[in-house]
Amino acid sequence: MPVGYDQLQAQPWQEFPERLVSPVQWQVDKTLGWRPRLVRGAFPTVDGQRVVWAPSPQALLQSFPQRFLVNFGHAMYDLAVPLFNLQHLWGVYRPDAQVLLLNQTSADSWQGIDYYARRMVITPDPQRSVFRLTWDSDATWTANYTRQVLGDGRDGLMCFKSLLVGTGNLTRRGRATDALPYRDAVAQRLELREPPFGREAQPVITLLDKEGRRIIENLDEVAAALRRRYPTARVQIVSFGKHPDLTMAEQVQLMSETSILISPCGGLATVLTFMRPGATAIVMNFWHTHLNRSVMMEDQFYTNLEYLDLQYFPVNLNDYAETSDRPECELVPGGTRRHDSRYDQSGALVNCNLWLGQQGMARMQNYVDQAMLRWAARYGRFDVLEPLRQQRAAELQAQGLPLPPAHLAAAAEVAKAAATALPAEAAEQEQEEAQAAGLSTLAAFAGKGQAAAALAAPRDAAEPEQWQEGRRRRGHKTQRRGKTLVDGSQASGLPADEEQ
Repeated sequence: MPVGYDQLQAQPWQEFPERLVSPVQWQVDKTLGWRPRLVRGAFPTVDGQRVVWAPSPQALLQSFPQRFLVNFGHAMYDLAVPLFNLQHLWGVYRPDAQVLLLNQTSADSWQGIDYYARRMVITPDPQRSVFRLTWDSDATWTANYTRQVLGDGRDGLMCFKSLLVGTGNLTRRGRATDALPYRDAVAQRLELREPPFGREAQPVITLLDKEGRRIIENLDEVAAALRRRYPTARVQIVSFGKHPDLTMAEQVQLMSETSILISPCGGLATVLTFMRPGATAIVMNFWHTHLNRSVMMEDQFYTNLEYLDLQYFPVNLNDYAETSDRPECELVPGGTRRHDSRYDQSGALVNCNLWLGQQGMARMQNYVDQAMLRWAARYGRFDVLEPLRQQRAAELQAQGLPLPPAHLAAAAEVAKAAATALPAEAAEQEQEEAQAAGLSTLAAFAGKGQAAAALAAPRDAAEPEQWQEGRRRRGHKTQRRGKTLVDGSQASGLPADEEQ
């Protein structure tokens, strides 16, 4: 099978080499040591047997090692997203395509792969399937699908009008623009309810609670500290493991509503893919004992997320000092446990929990402070920073230090805004009283003077001009994004087959 084919000249552009090696990969995966073989000639025939068209007009063929199936991040980024991108590469995305997994091309046993595949890849529950986010049907084994199509167990041929062969995981070219079309397609299929722009928006800080390994053991303390520091924000702890009833759609919606995400590293963190463009994801690093520094784990995935503000949270050895899982969590060279094989690659502490002490808390607050500043600038909601400014002012006063001019100016702006808001609140109360007394709104407003005028005036009139302009631009972008998702696949970057 050629990589590309020139129909006018009837010649392939390029054929698969003997060894498929991605220039971005640091090693060759032996479990995926296969390549298509180009056969020139007419379609084969089977004398006396049937040739059946598959129900789906398009097949997506892929092989997948067992170890990638135990992890949500691998299932999405090493299987679902690459196949989705492959459709886009040829301009033939269609949700009725059938994903087929090869039974015998992997060095792993088929039984082992089948066991793990039923969790998220080949699952009887469509609400738990990674593939249902972008396709109408779940993945299936090639042999099983063939038997189902042929029906009675007799030999025959099953044909697809088009067949795309998987190109490997998302890092095949190291691009930084691959994930947004996938995220947009998921949002469209799920009819995602995006959080509003403008002054009605509220910052949402979500902390992911893991199970097993790489847990933030004092996550409750971290959440409590953030609630005290940011009282205007909604701070929530989410554990997908403790809420197995959450569907894929509900998890995607949760991420879409999150303004700032805090997550340990690992496959669970890859749900940040579904955050809204412009949101901030703070992903914890781990301490690499060989390199003696803090390193990131999923950088090969996240190079494809150009639409998020991705922050890697640095850790140090102090963050491991108070944990309860050491030394059992530590990998050892030559160990007999399965995960000890990662020692040479990732060091001893890659699977260990974290505990944020005083220094760690201060480090986290600094990262969240910066994220809140970006959120306030994006939504024009600088009022949410007022509690933070007051806390900082109190700290300076406690130290006997003068307040910076910026603090004084901000306090004056807040006082001015509060003064202008009082007539509006009074007008609203008077309107409610008038309606309760059976008076018409118009008649009540006519006798209420400035309070009624303040309430009736457009909100934009009380806002700085740059806020109004920023809101108009954001609204324009939102309308354009919604239009491309509704008006057709070509405009949204989802080209369709001519048959479709």
